Amino acid sequence: MMELTINGNIYSFNFGFAFMKELNPKVTQSVDGIGKSEQIGMKYEIANFLDGSVESLVTILHAANKGQNPRLNRAALEAYIEDPDTDIDDLCKTVTDFLSKANVTRRETQKLLAALER
Repeated sequence: MMELTINGNIYSFNFGFAFMKELNPKVTQSVDGIGKSEQIGMKYEIANFLDGSVESLVTILHAANKGQNPRLNRAALEAYIEDPDTDIDDLCKTVTDFLSKANVTRRETQKLLAALER
């Protein structure tokens, strides 16, 4: 579980099954030869985030906060990231570390990080 203090409130973020189920349906990909598709939204958002997308950072944090109390809305997340006092590099490092360690996201994140290093 990751926590951030935003405007004096502590918000929790969980990169578990609820996170995966929130993101996966947002992007689908055809599976060649069998006439089916797979949901790859989590992989897509993590890849975009690791490639530097601030919008994916917001999407990831918003999905990871779903089901937590208190709930952080997307506009508040965007304002937090826009705030000149927010260290965006440190925030990205923190999120990357948690994505790399959480059981549900670890394998995919480590695969994507390895591909970026090539």
